[in-house]
Amino acid sequence: MWQRYHKTHLSKPVDFLKIGHHGSINATPHPPSMRPKSKKPVDGGIYSVLDTILPVPKTGRPTAQALLSTEREFYNPIPEGALLVDLAKHVSNTRNYQEEFKRKRKEIKTVWNTEKAKRNKFFEKYQAPFLERPQPRRTDLEAALDGSPFVDVALVAGR
Repeated sequence: MWQRYHKTHLSKPVDFLKIGHHGSINATPHPPSMRPKSKKPVDGGIYSVLDTILPVPKTGRPTAQALLSTEREFYNPIPEGALLVDLAKHVSNTRNYQEEFKRKRKEIKTVWNTEKAKRNKFFEKYQAPFLERPQPRRTDLEAALDGSPFVDVALVAGR
């Protein structure tokens, strides 16, 4: 889709991005920081997607929003922590989940409590290194914090 429409429909920033495939790197625009060292930048290439549709403003805060609908324990590593931290630089609705869990006096590690999660060390390998940094809103951790299976996103017309 990017190769076909990057000069037309996808040439302008978006107001909202539903992060693809539960935050995996195979369905979400790759940030330039995830470009393999051996690949040279290509104008209009796949690593241009994020900066085109969600540019980081030169001044002020981003106005776009993003949302990740995910569960924690089906595939490793979904969601991809490094990708979420990079996406957070591009959007306004982020949370530092480690701080939020501390503020609510909840132990964040206990969210990954199934046998599969414990056996595969999902928390230690895929989440712990990234949870102290801002991420876009995540349905899994919002539910763990507030008990709500939904995340509200308000979009203002005219932006």
